[in-house]
Amino acid sequence: MSKLGVIVSKRKIKNLPDFVENVTGAEELSKYHSEPTLLVGYEFLKENNIRFDILNKSDVANATMWTYSKTEKRDDYESDLNYFIRSLIAKRLEKLQYQFIPLQKIIRDKDSKKAFYDLLNTPGQKYCYVNDRMMYAAIKDVSYGISLQLLEYLGVDKAKFEKYLRTIKDMTMVTDDDFDFGELMDDLKIPDMYKAFVYAEING
Repeated sequence: MSKLGVIVSKRKIKNLPDFVENVTGAEELSKYHSEPTLLVGYEFLKENNIRFDILNKSDVANATMWTYSKTEKRDDYESDLNYFIRSLIAKRLEKLQYQFIPLQKIIRDKDSKKAFYDLLNTPGQKYCYVNDRMMYAAIKDVSYGISLQLLEYLGVDKAKFEKYLRTIKDMTMVTDDDFDFGELMDDLKIPDMYKAFVYAEING
C-alpha cells in the first residue's frame, strides 16, 4: 500500500493505520520533502534543532505539522494525531473521480457490455461498497456508480450480479457492517461513492 503521509518521532508510535509511515530519529526527516509530515515531540524538536513555530502547529505551505509527545501533553498529542490522519484521507479523496455507469447502454450494446466487464476485471486490487440503493466499485482512482434500482428495472437480477462481483479476482465487497467508519466518517462527511476507497486505505 502506498503511504499517504509520514510521522517523525523519537520512538515508534503504535496502532497507526497502514497508510501512515512512522520513522524515528531526526536524521530521517531529510528523506521526506513532499509528503505530508507530522513531527512529534517538543523536546525532540528542540534537541535536534528542527525549526518549528511554537505558536503555529501547522505549516500549510510545507505540508508539515508538529505536536507534543504523548508524555508532554497527551490531549494535544491525541487530538493532533487524529487530525493529521483524517487530513491524509481528506487529501486522498480530493484526487478521486466519480463516474456513473450508464446501464441502459450496457444492456443494449454488446461492445459496451464487454467494456464494462473488462473494467470490472481490471488487474489489481479492487473494492466495491454496497448499500441499499447503489454499488460503488473503486478501481484505480475512479469510483464507478451502479444503480441497483436501475439494474432491477432493466431486468438484471441484483443478487446474481452481486454474486458475480464476488467471483472477480482481487475484488473485495464492502458494507457498513464490515468495519467501523466511526468518527472518521462523521468528521469528513465522506460520500458513499468514496467509502470503498477509505476502506482500502484503512484495511488494504
